[in-house]
Amino acid sequence: MSERFSDARFSRADFLKGAIALSSGLYLSQIPQIESSGANTEQFATTPSWSQDFSKMKNGQPDPKYWNYVLGNTVPGYNYEAETLTKNPNNVRIENGVLVIEARVQNKNDRQYTSAYITTQGKFGFEYGKLETSLKLPNGIGTWPAAWLLPTKPKYNPAPYGLTGSDASWKINGEIDFAEAIGFMPGFVYPSDHTAANFSQKLSDPFHKTVKNDTSVFHTYGVEKLPSNITFTFDGKPYLTIPKRSDSPIEWPFEQEYFLILNLAMGGKWGGMDKNSTTNSAGIDNASGPWKYEIESINFYNLNS
Repeated sequence: MSERFSDARFSRADFLKGAIALSSGLYLSQIPQIESSGANTEQFATTPSWSQDFSKMKNGQPDPKYWNYVLGNTVPGYNYEAETLTKNPNNVRIENGVLVIEARVQNKNDRQYTSAYITTQGKFGFEYGKLETSLKLPNGIGTWPAAWLLPTKPKYNPAPYGLTGSDASWKINGEIDFAEAIGFMPGFVYPSDHTAANFSQKLSDPFHKTVKNDTSVFHTYGVEKLPSNITFTFDGKPYLTIPKRSDSPIEWPFEQEYFLILNLAMGGKWGGMDKNSTTNSAGIDNASGPWKYEIESINFYNLNS
């Protein structure tokens, strides 16, 4: 079994200190790497039951049979991001065999940037199985790309658990990030399970997988979601397993169907933290744009019964 998250945490103070130290290269030695071997005993189907092979698709927009667009400023507003979301081909398209989500310096909807956010909600989701996505991350301070999962139809009501506020339903129903990165900390990819129990801890204690060429080479980032655990994989190999903690949704809300999200945020509470390396108040290096988040393929494998 892989190592637990607690073996690879660093404090918010170190995180902020690292943002300042980036230009000197000191930060790379401050974060312990999470790396271990191990595999689930459960077996998955060898042939995907759902896939998106963009190398076989014509140039154009993603297939609306499988993809939805989130538009406007509302969702970026949750994290004080600098972009507005569109479905314009300049921001999301299939081009030369890859799905491209592109952020641009562009004034629209009272925002200085445009980007895209697409989901499979209501069109593809899974409770248990293995999902793998081959992707290449964008390069540049201020970028915040992610491949992640949210519940298709949130199962749990937060009220019986004493949770209130606009984010209560999200907390009690959980989130899984299997490829998340921030441009001002190149070479680090963050896996995470968010729950009501660990939400505040995750904000102060991020974890990472070191991928030195994450912006120049396509890699396969995966998540295996099982009744007993969640395992994160890299190029087909497991590196982190989170055992089921409890029967309570406060600690383990993952016994429900989740859908896939691919998005590229700009700036915001996390992506825009490094304002010391830019003159931009949003913490974004405009000179490095436009920014391309590229996805080659997505494959989902059923869990064998």
